[in-house]
Amino acid sequence: MSNDSNLNLTTELQHGISADDIKDFQVLVLPENFNSVSDKENLIEASDSLNMSKIFKEEGLKCANSYDLGLDVPALERRGSDIWLGQIFILDNVALPIILNVLTTFIQSKISRKSKKKTISEPEGKVHLELKMHKNGNVNKLSYKGDSETLIKVLDNLKNND
Repeated sequence: MSNDSNLNLTTELQHGISADDIKDFQVLVLPENFNSVSDKENLIEASDSLNMSKIFKEEGLKCANSYDLGLDVPALERRGSDIWLGQIFILDNVALPIILNVLTTFIQSKISRKSKKKTISEPEGKVHLELKMHKNGNVNKLSYKGDSETLIKVLDNLKNND
């Protein structure tokens, strides 16, 4: 995971969300275009990311999604084979192992279900994820768009190196 020292928590928060709004959460699941649009009416959230936030909550994590933060963001259900996880922003490093395990399990489950439905000519879908970690005043960021197997290896590396 690369550390971009120009990024900090303040610059990462937009659309009327402040550090006070997120202080009680361990992880945020934000719309995929959270940092790329200036008008919150243009935010979009994939159904996969909404499902991810529900699973984080079921696992006992203090998780907020756009709805919890007061943003009215339409859900986009994509029908292709790609997995769209939006932006996952880890605020509490204690939760990192749980978050990475849940992500890995979710991706493996989605790929397994999609491969059973897939026709022979269909290529394997890509996983779209922006993973951010707030640590020591900086934000480390991993932007990923690629195959699930490589992402799972990257997530396993993160588990073993932190």
